[in-house]
Parts: sequence; C-alpha cells; structure tokens
Amino acid sequence: MPRSQKQQAPAEEPDKTSVGAEADPKIVKWLLEAISKIKGQKQRPSDEHICRVMESQHGYSWTETQAFLDQGVKAGLILKIIFKDKPSYKDPAATTVNRATTAVTDMRKMCKKAIDEMDGSEGCSAELITQYIRDHYQLHGEDLAQQVSVALEKALAANVFKIIGDRYRIAGPVVKEKLLKTRPKAQPSLVCSFCLGTSTTNREGEFEELISCHDCGNSGHPSCLKYSPELIQRIRTEPWQCIECKMCCLCSESGNADNLLFCDECDKGFHMDCLEPALSEMPDGKWTCCLCLAPGSPKKKRPAEEFCTTPGCDGSGHVSGKYTSHRSRSGCPKARSRMLRAGTASGGASGGGSARSPPPTRSPALPPGVTDDDLQMFRQAQQKANSKLSKDNQAAMKPGVRSPASIEFGRYAIETWYSAPYPQEYAMLPKLYLCEFCLKYLKSRSILEHHMRKCSWHHPPADEIYRSQNLSVFEVDGQVNKIFCQNLCLLAKLFLDHKTLYYDVEPFLFYVLTQNDSTGCHLIGYFSKEKSCQQKYNVSCIMTLPPYQRQGFGRLLIDFSYLLSRREGQPGSPEKPLSDLGQVSYRSYWRSTLLQYLDEHIGQKITIHGISRDTGIDPHDVAATFELLHMWGRSPETQRYQIQIDYGMLDQHRNYMSSKAVLWHKLDEDALHWTPLVNNTSSAEDAVNGDGDEEEDDEDDDDTCFGHRAAAATCVSDMSAG
Repeated sequence: MPRSQKQQAPAEEPDKTSVGAEADPKIVKWLLEAISKIKGQKQRPSDEHICRVMESQHGYSWTETQAFLDQGVKAGLILKIIFKDKPSYKDPAATTVNRATTAVTDMRKMCKKAIDEMDGSEGCSAELITQYIRDHYQLHGEDLAQQVSVALEKALAANVFKIIGDRYRIAGPVVKEKLLKTRPKAQPSLVCSFCLGTSTTNREGEFEELISCHDCGNSGHPSCLKYSPELIQRIRTEPWQCIECKMCCLCSESGNADNLLFCDECDKGFHMDCLEPALSEMPDGKWTCCLCLAPGSPKKKRPAEEFCTTPGCDGSGHVSGKYTSHRSRSGCPKARSRMLRAGTASGGASGGGSARSPPPTRSPALPPGVTDDDLQMFRQAQQKANSKLSKDNQAAMKPGVRSPASIEFGRYAIETWYSAPYPQEYAMLPKLYLCEFCLKYLKSRSILEHHMRKCSWHHPPADEIYRSQNLSVFEVDGQVNKIFCQNLCLLAKLFLDHKTLYYDVEPFLFYVLTQNDSTGCHLIGYFSKEKSCQQKYNVSCIMTLPPYQRQGFGRLLIDFSYLLSRREGQPGSPEKPLSDLGQVSYRSYWRSTLLQYLDEHIGQKITIHGISRDTGIDPHDVAATFELLHMWGRSPETQRYQIQIDYGMLDQHRNYMSSKAVLWHKLDEDALHWTPLVNNTSSAEDAVNGDGDEEEDDEDDDDTCFGHRAAAATCVSDMSAG
C-alpha cells in the first residue's frame, strides 16, 4: 500500500519491518493522535476506527496498525480497556487516578466558594466549578464531576443557588445589566424612521418629542412605536435601544433575536433561556421582567380610565389590529375613523381636493431659521414619500409577486427568481439588504451601513479546506453555525424553486465557495451534503449566485463534491430527483468527464467500476451516461453489454474542451486539506467491497472495453445498424 504524501524525510520515518519489535515512539504518537481525533468526533476509539485513521493519514495496513497497538499496550504507552467484549484504547496521560473524597468534605461549601471567588455576579458553569475544586482542593477522580452535579442539584432544591442558562449563581437579586451610560451616545436623528416627521409634526400633525436609540441614533415618535405614556415616561429616564440594537440585559449579547423577549414595563430585552426559570415559548399577554418586579423598581400605575370615553364604543377592537380590546381614546377605532372623516371633510370644504390635512391644533413654534414655506415643502415631500412607500409595499404583497422582489448583496443588486420565507416585515419590502459576509438581512441601506461598521466577519464562520489562487472553499457545520446556515438556505431559496429545507440545518455540512480580495471572501455559491447518508448522496443542494453564473463556478462545485467522494473512498451521486437545471448541469459534467476519461485511457482496459473508482461518480450514473451517449450495447460475439467507444465523438469533445478551457476553472487536488469523518459504516462498506469483488469478476465480461479502434468501430457500426 503506498504511503501518505505527508512523509517528508524517508530517514526519519519508522521502518515497517520493525513490527514485532519494541514500540516506536513516533508511531505511538500517531496512534495517540488518532485516538484523540476519534474521541473528538464523539466515537469510540476501537480497533476499526484507529486502523482507518492510520490507513488514511499514514498509509499503514490494518494488520500493521494492530501490531503497533499491541506493542504500545505491552509497553504501557497505550491503555486498552475491554467493555462488553469490545476493546477500546485510551491515552494513559489523560486518565487520572481515582482518589475518593473524604467524608468530612462539604461539596456544597466548595461550590459556593468557587462561585464567590470566580465572580458570583457573572456565575459559573459546572465545568468551571469542577475545575476549581480539582485545582484548589486536590481532589481527582472520574466521579468528581458527578459529585459536583449532585451537590449543585441539592443546592438548587434548597434555594442556595440559582441557575440562569448554564450558569450557577448564588441565590439573590443579582442581575448583570450592561450599563449603556458608559458608552458615548450616538448622534440622534431629527427625523422619525416611521413617518419621516420631526418633533414638530407627527402623523397627526401634532407636536411630539422624539425618542432616539442610544447606539445607532435612529429616532421615532412614541405614537408611531405604539408605546404607552407610562412606558414613554420610563424610557426617557434611561438609555433606550431600538429593535435593531436591542441586547439581553442578563448576558449582554445581541444574538439569537428570535429568542429575545421584551418587557412591557421598561422595553428591555431578555433571552428566554437566560431567565430564571428559563422559558420555552413566548408568554401570552403582557410580561414584566425581573428588574421591574425587583424591590424598589418603579411600579406601573393603573390608568385612571377603565373604559373608552368615545360615545357609542363598547371597548372592542384596537387601532393597531394587535389587540382585541382597548381602554383609552387613543386606541379606539371609532375615534380614529371619526377623526379621519373630519379631516377629509375639512379638506373637501377648502376646495383643495387633496388628502386629509392635520386637524386644526395649536401652531408649534418653529426652530430658528425654519420658515412656514420650509414646513409646507417638508409636508408635501413627506406625503409623497409615504404614498410611494405604501404603493411599493402593496405591490410587493400582491399574489404572484416575489417577496422580496430584489436584494442588495455586496456590490450587486440582484432581482430574485422566487419568493423566500423571510419574516413578514422583511418579505414585504421591495428590496432586502444582506450582509455579504454574515448573511444577516436588513431593512434599509442605512441600517446595512451601520451593521457593516460593526460586523467583524470577513469570511464564512468555518475552516478553510481549499485555496487555489483567489478561490477558497469553507466547510461550515450546520450544528455549529446554525444561524449562518439558515440565512444561507433562505438566500438560496430566492433562486431555487424546489428548495424546501430552510431551518433544520443541523444534519448537514455546507461547502461555501468564495472569491477572495483585500476586503474579504465574497460568496459565489455553495453545496450541502448530509453528514451521514445511507444512500451515499454527496450533494443535497447546490446553488450559484446569478452574478457568478455561466463562468464555470457551478461545474467547479460539482467537481469539488466528487473530489471529496474520492477522498472518502466512496463514489457519490447527487440527491434524486434532480431539478431541471440540476439535471442539465450534472449530465453535462458526467458527459465531459467520461469522454475525457476515455480519451486519456485509449488502449487500456476500461470498466464501469474502474471509471467510478477514478472519478468518484456512482456506477449507475456512469452507465446511464453511456446510454445517453449511445456507447453502451451488446457485443455481437458474446451478446453481453459492453462499452462501445465512438472516436468521432471523442474528437468533437477534444475540440470542444480546447475552446472551453478558458471559461472553466481547473480544480487543484493538492490544494485540498481535508480529512473525512470516521463513520460507523463498516458493515455497509464491507458489503459494498464484497459485492465489488464479485462484480470485478464479471466486469471482464459485462462492461469491459480495451479501447481498440477497429473493434470499437465495428461495435459502433453494429449498434447504429441495429
């Protein structure tokens, strides 16, 4: 068996003839690294798994690896454990000696001291508490973590500790709230982000002071935000954050926005899993946070009016449409409709024929330097902007209209092909703005620019496994980077008709192709595959962004998927059934790959399984492609099926490849730095290998072609005649 290319100096490599002698330190080091790698993949370091890793990384056969393991066990450098008649191996240095704790040890006091000394306000995880006890009290043993867990559970039951998320804290009103007052306040905007009015005129043409975000400076009228007077009074005394900048007051993190819960008393945000006790779903009705319920916090006063004062109103309905009842005149639908009719009647009586004008109220004092003409010009521009925004939103929500109709992605403005299930407030927009690095979707260009100033990503959040010139491929785990993969699936749905998976991304790996420059790694396309697939599919979904299509990147992604299949030693096939565009792309790739293989192996023995082994293409796809090329038929002599080469077609393909060489990207196999996962598929692989041995015996009769021009020409002519 050939050795791995990772070997540098032949003189330094251990000799394979030393099997049976003393354990070689370098081989033992490789064995311990293989054991650590297998345990890192949450699998048992058995003989089979260790032999697979040693064979793929260092080229040793299973017999040699088993001999090296026996030498390491005899020398005491590797620990062998037999459980249920199955052996497994461990690193002796990673196994601690079990020392029983004394009876007088109070584990609860140790845990409390650990939380106190490691900042009790922040809290500690069970792992940190166990490590603290191990270091300070010299207690070791595999049962120490279990003892700490039991002590923590008893302390929780006795209300000595409390847990928020996975952090244990001493019971008490200890809440870590990030003080926004220590940050410099952003320059507040003078225009409402909702109605485009100023503090002098809101939607109703009345004076209303704006509230501004402490972080980004975006402003809004309290009436546009639908905030109650009590909430507005509370907000004006504290730093306030808008919905885009809101963060959790307990963990001070702004991620996981779908899990963020807002208090109806102070409008602060809290992650549901950070609360005590943690919440699994959004509560119904109004919700008050622990800060507002704590002693000394300002209490919400009951409004003086218990029922709506509008004549003829029974208190049902609400102007916002979010609630089924109301108690104030400001939320009364009848009062709002009467006010609108009054405004329309006054506008018609004046003869202007325009939309409703603001009700006659006191004229607010204009800022210095602003005249009545300026105010009138601003109101006209405001009406035009509101009418255009409403028309765009209505058009975007009409049946048959894509939502969103277009996106801005990096330096490209792209029209979408299909609709994607973005949240409703984003899907109704005529244009959606996406960060090209973290794929977060935003509502406007100003919010995107604000996000880009804070976004620290310049490449996908994963390991770079391939780089050739200015192209890179990153392997993203759907379980580790769930939000990024979900956003990637939503982006792909804008250009794929039959894609149905958007949020369940944990079982998949995503291979993202990027084009690199000085500003970062820009997304070109991707393909995904299941981590463990019984059907041996190597591609589940594949997509190339429209600005990069018809440039050879789609073929590069397909070629890269088969390169991974060759590294795994398992031929692959795309997930069936293929879409129309996918079928065209894959048939083109299979046809050109097989013709290129035939052109390079003229005069040699060619078999279906040999082609599958060298190209990574599934044998069924190879046979189907030969049928489409009319190169598969019965032999006139043996009446068995065989490959029948058409040399005229090979000449045409050779000329076609020379003309397309500039457009296609050549895949550099040496630039791939990747090791496949170790899967428990030995039985399946053994079955495949066993069947393969029988099939190889039949290949010489069924699907063999030696590439002789005369014989092949005869077969082709017979097939044409038939």
